[in-house]
Amino acid sequence: MNLEGIKDLNELKDWMIVNQANDRTLYVVGGLLVLGLIILLISKQIKIPSIVGYVVLGILLSFDIVTSIPFLSQSTKEWYMYTIENLNYFADLALAFIAFTIGTELSLKILKKFEKEIFWIVILQGIATFLLVIFAILALGYPLHIGLILGAIATATAPAPTVMLLEEYNAKGLLTSMIMVVVGVGEALALVIFSLVRPLAIVNYNGGSISLLNLFLFPFLEIGGSILLGLAVGYISQRYIVDLDSKATKTMTILATVV
Repeated sequence: MNLEGIKDLNELKDWMIVNQANDRTLYVVGGLLVLGLIILLISKQIKIPSIVGYVVLGILLSFDIVTSIPFLSQSTKEWYMYTIENLNYFADLALAFIAFTIGTELSLKILKKFEKEIFWIVILQGIATFLLVIFAILALGYPLHIGLILGAIATATAPAPTVMLLEEYNAKGLLTSMIMVVVGVGEALALVIFSLVRPLAIVNYNGGSISLLNLFLFPFLEIGGSILLGLAVGYISQRYIVDLDSKATKTMTILATVV
């Protein structure tokens, strides 16, 4: 039985049992954790940020490099690719905890004190990047919808390396607080830009017209709904945690809240 021939859930279960899918996934995850630990120890030994080691490890474990290793069988390569592709939820969880960390480190006092400076930093880096990428894509001869999507993606500032560096070196102070605020507000701006240009890119690709409802209302509801949901869940969780005495219960509550 092959994967292409699976039509229902029972057949999928049988296929996973026969091919030991869970065990193979565990082997890959275990290997990645061991390699990650080795990279961490090496990074500490040569005194470089661990994020640099993780990036190098990620490059070495990319599909192109792994599939080019001659002594690995084709079956092993396919299972490796299958496992990595089905671990996307790990990235979602990591981003959720990174966003949570940024939120806990945001300082309203810093935001109010340097609101003009932070505003111009975020706006200039976001809008300038967005426009430069669009112009570059158009100059290379690609259509507008590709420029819009890539320009919106380029405005994101990749908070993971910044947060990991600050956490690794336990950085504190005015500059650290400002960096956290800029990163957090910058990511919010990137989400807004992407939500606004996505319908424009779809219309440019498919043709036709777009209504103001699709252009503004749906992105507003998506972003506004996310903010309201985050505030509600965060408030309920915070009120519940205050009355807890057990550190383990507080940790589990935070984990459950973020996930």
